[in-house]
Formats: sequence, structure tokens, C-alpha cells
Amino acid sequence: MWIHVNRENCQYDGEIPGYEPPLHNIMAYTWPRCMTGFTPGQGERMLRAIEVAPHLQRCLFSLASAYENKSADTNLLYTGSPYSIVAFDYDGDIDKDLFITMRDDFGSLQQQVLLTSGVPQFQDRTAYDIAPGGQPQVGLRGATAADYDNDGRVDLFVAAATQPRLYHNNSTPIVASLMDYASASGLNALADSSYAGAWGDFDRDGQIDLYVCRGDGGGSDPTSVNLSPVRGRLLRNDGRISGTFVDRTDSLGNDGSALGASVTASWADIDGDKDLDLFVGDLRDAGAAASSRLYLNDGAGGLTDSFDDRFIGLDVENVNSAAWADMNNDSALDLVLGSESSAPTVYINNGSGNFAAVDPLPVVLTSASNGARPADHDLDGRQDLVVLPRESSDHRWLFWNRLVDGNATLLDQSYNVGFTSTGRVDGVVIADFNADGDSDMFFGRPESTDDYFYQARSFAGDPPTAHWAGVKLVGGGGNNRSAIGARVRFSYFDGQDTFQQVQVVDGGSGKGGQADNVLICGLGAWNSMVAVQITWPGGYVHTFNVQPDTVTTIVDTTVPEITTGKTAATHYPYPHGWADWEFTWETNFSCDPARDTVTISNCTGQPSECQTGTIVLTAATYGVEHSVLAKAGGGYKHKLIWRDRQCIATCVHNFTVESATDDGHKSTSPTRNLTVGVCIGDMEQ
Repeated sequence: MWIHVNRENCQYDGEIPGYEPPLHNIMAYTWPRCMTGFTPGQGERMLRAIEVAPHLQRCLFSLASAYENKSADTNLLYTGSPYSIVAFDYDGDIDKDLFITMRDDFGSLQQQVLLTSGVPQFQDRTAYDIAPGGQPQVGLRGATAADYDNDGRVDLFVAAATQPRLYHNNSTPIVASLMDYASASGLNALADSSYAGAWGDFDRDGQIDLYVCRGDGGGSDPTSVNLSPVRGRLLRNDGRISGTFVDRTDSLGNDGSALGASVTASWADIDGDKDLDLFVGDLRDAGAAASSRLYLNDGAGGLTDSFDDRFIGLDVENVNSAAWADMNNDSALDLVLGSESSAPTVYINNGSGNFAAVDPLPVVLTSASNGARPADHDLDGRQDLVVLPRESSDHRWLFWNRLVDGNATLLDQSYNVGFTSTGRVDGVVIADFNADGDSDMFFGRPESTDDYFYQARSFAGDPPTAHWAGVKLVGGGGNNRSAIGARVRFSYFDGQDTFQQVQVVDGGSGKGGQADNVLICGLGAWNSMVAVQITWPGGYVHTFNVQPDTVTTIVDTTVPEITTGKTAATHYPYPHGWADWEFTWETNFSCDPARDTVTISNCTGQPSECQTGTIVLTAATYGVEHSVLAKAGGGYKHKLIWRDRQCIATCVHNFTVESATDDGHKSTSPTRNLTVGVCIGDMEQ
């Protein structure tokens, strides 16, 4: 007999007189199309069945966590419909603040001021903490945060059709302040027609660079129909040298036809060679010559489009969000793509950056989405998937990542976790706002809906019953201060199996958004030390052991490297017995020019007229000319010239050079020699 059900909630509608399904017959309340997940009523009955069956108690541990709408408790006040949201700590108090761009209103800066019962409370500081002349305008788009000048304060790039914003953080412990540096840094012209930015140090010089997704038209709601292609731009950060961003789109190759209508891009090392690769999504469909790109880094700052080789036979189109996540726990980053026209798709990385060798992980969904973002919502050690609705009649989705017959499978648990309300969502921040390990969610919804902030809660209450390990990276030395692009591998051995999962510090992903910079790895029942292997953006690898159920801050200890073979000195004589001494060397990372030092000492056994003692030269020394130039393939060339030195032939001088990013990160070259040869004055005699 076919049991009639209400299609909306899949509950038994009582059309069979006198029939009441027994408690133990859990699925009697539904039909096959509802069996992808439990409704709230079914979930309650399943829990009751488990509670009265002792041998099933261990199953409670693996149940999905729930989310509770706490929007009204956040005190958030803003107007308009969001386009994108990013969480970043702009005032230096560790709490996560928010910047929200609006499709139809002014952008909004929200400072977290309090945490009450696990719910963050905010205060609108747009008019107070953003300097005049740089207030966020109507229709701003994607927002991404990074400390682009490595001064220890997080800055913010915000895309726009015209007048994009680069909010430089000038905050002090007393006064918070963001000032728009887009014009001064060259971004006003270079980041026009932009929809999103993705930060990543593609040339590994320690300065965070920026890829800008661009498209013509589209307004505040770009679609495959209204957005025309424009080539994106790769902008190299030459902040230490010139204080500006320089267009290095030529590093992407010379293909002038590489146009795209793009609203999403994301950096990650996808092939394990310790440099950042770049995926750029195209919002158009195949019929409109969609040209999503996968740029592989050659290690010297050159990026080659290898999309056709890595996605053979795969249909990748209408891409409106992109994010990297290890969805099957094999220590390779998979690609999660949201689509304007179809369900999101998870493309599985075979470990070498090939996505055609393994079947994609499907998401069973018939509606279009506004993007998808990975998140381990129940801390079981597997990345789940949050999908955002585009249509007002759809609800948010959460797909639970479970092993079924040994294969990763995404099961719809939306109703079971509390995602029952409907309405379009633009952007999402998934972050642990209350530091209890599980991730809360801020959805891009109008404030008037009271339906935007959801607090994570296990079925046992709060905090979560599962264990977790958190890592916060602080770059320094040869790596960008935000540590964007770093790969973190979590692992442990429980006596039978090895658990492993890789995450990346995100510089931009989703539909013009960004993942949280605190990496949380679910551990399930594991409650002992966890091994953490960090591959810093510069390529150095460090390994640590961290405690569970806490966030461990790990500070970079790498130093800039002086290329020994490129360290040299010579003298350039001119008449009347004088000469210039020129010292040159190269570093792999950008350093502080004021800290460049040349130390000269005399060799023993020299003629008495040769210079004696030790002399230290810096850029501030009288008679010194100093320059640092960025090299096209990555790295920097340093030059220090000491003018008008007495030219005394046959003198040999020892010297060393030193470069540093700060007091704790410096490198000194081996001792080399400067030999004074023939002087012009001697020749004239």
C-alpha cells in the first residue's frame, strides 16, 4: 500500500483510518524521495530509539550537530541585502569582526564588542572607524582580508565596478582606523570592474599578491546572462619597494583570449610542490565559451593554464563559487564548485592535481545555488558542505559527509540540523565565534529577517561532545604575516588507522568571500596529541604537536635567504685615485631595505696604506647609494654603492652582507672578498 505523505515535511498525513505507525517503525512516516535524511520528527524518533537501546548508544556520537537561530541576540544593525561577508579582526582584540557588502546599500563594518551565552554581539562602526573619503559605497562586491604590508594589522580589499577599496589598517591599541589606500597603491585603475579578490603569494617573496576577478556589467547580481567577459588581473605586491601593486598578468601567459566572466577565484597548492596554484571560475556556460582556468605555478612565479589537461571530459560551467577542501581525507585538496544552474560539485584531486582521474563527488540537489562552502559542522573529521539557496523559496542545505561502503557520500541533513527557513542567501561566514570548537554561521541575509546568525550546538548541548584541534598561523620572516597559502596537515594514529586531513589558510574563496583564518580540524573521539605539519607559503616545512580542544598559535620562524652565488662586490675606479665600491646580492624574500647592511673588515698582511678596522654600511651611511629591485621571476636584487673611496691597488677587503624582515628574522652571507685591482690614477702615472 502506498502511504500518502505531505511532501513538504514528509510526515504521515493520516489518510489511512485507524493506522498509527509504531515508534520502532521509524521510516513508516515517509516515502523513498524523503529518505535522503530525517525530518525533525523522524530525527526525534530515531534519537528515542537509540536512547532505549544501550547497544546503540555509541551512535549518538556520530549524529549531526544542530544549529539554533540566535540572530536577535547579536544586536546587529545594518540595512540592505548582503552580497558578501568576511570575518576579520581589524581592531586587534582577537574577536572576529565583520565587514558586509550590500547589493543595494552601503557596506557595513561591524565590530564584535561582547560575547553573551556563546553569541557574539556587534556594534556598527562604519562611520567611526573608516576614515572620511573612504566610506563604503553602495554596491560593493567581494571582500577579502590580508595583512598586505606585513605590519601585523589585517587590511581589507573590497571589489567594485569603480572605486574598489583597499582599507589599510592604521589601528592602534587605543583607536581603530581603516583608511582607503586604493588610489595610492594603484588599485583604483588595476581593480576596476572587479567582483572578487583572492590573496596569494604566487612568487614566494613574502609579500601577499592579489588576483582580481573581473567582468563587465552584471551590477550587484551577476549572472551568466548579464555578465560579459573581461580578463582578470594578477597584481604583484611591490609594497616594500614602490608602495604599489604592479600588473603582472603577463605571468599568466600571453593568451590574449583568456577572458572570463568571473566572480570567484582561489589559491592553493594542489600538486604538493610547495607553490600556489590558482583556479579561476567562469560564470558563463559552455555555449557561451566558458573558460574557467587552472593555473599551475612553475615555482619561479610563472603560471600556466592547465585546465584542459586536468579536467578532461568534465563539464565545468556557470561557476559562482570555488573553495579548496580535503573532502576524502587523503591529504590532497579537492575543488568545491558552486553553480548558478545546477547542484554544486566536488572535484576530487588524485593527489597530483588531476581532477579527471577520480569521479566527482555528487551533491543530490535540483535547485540552483548561490555558492557552497566546506565545514566540518559535527567535528567528526570529515568536511561537510553548506550550500546557499539562490531562490527565495529554497532553504539552506547542509550535506553530511559520511562513509557509505567505504566511499565519501554527501547526505542531506538540512532539516535535521535546523535549516528549515527559506530565503535567498548571499555569502556565509563559517567560524567559531565563541571559541568552543564548533563553527557558527553568519548568513548573508537582510537584518530585517532576523534569520542570519546560527549558533552551533550538539544534541547534548553546548560545547560540542566531539574533540577538535585548532591552529592559528602567524607569518614572519620570509612569509606573509597572514600566512595565507600555508598548507596544514593534521594527523594522528589511533593504534589501527591513521587519520589525516589537509587544510589551507584561505586568501579568498566562495562567491567573493573567505574562509576563517583559524583552522579547526574535527577529531571525533580522539582526545590526545595531534601532529601538525605546516608547509609555509615560502616552501619551508615545520612539524608540531598540538593539544586537542584548544587553538594553538604557531609563529613562523623562517628567515630570508641570501643567495650566496649572487653575492658580489667590485670597485669602479675613476681618475685622481678614487673609486666607487659596489656590493650586490639577492634574497628570495622581500626584506626591510633599512635593515640592509654591509660589514667590511681588513684582511691580515695588507700594506699599511690599506684600510683597517671594521666599517658598517647601511642605506643611511653618508656617501652610500642603496636600492632594492624586484626581479621578474621572483626574488629581489639589492645594491649598495659606497662612493668616492681612495683607490689603493692590491688591497683585499673581507665583507659580509645582511638582510632582514625584522629583528627576529635576518640572514647573513658567508664572508667574501673585495679586491682592489688597477686604479686609473696609477695608470696615468
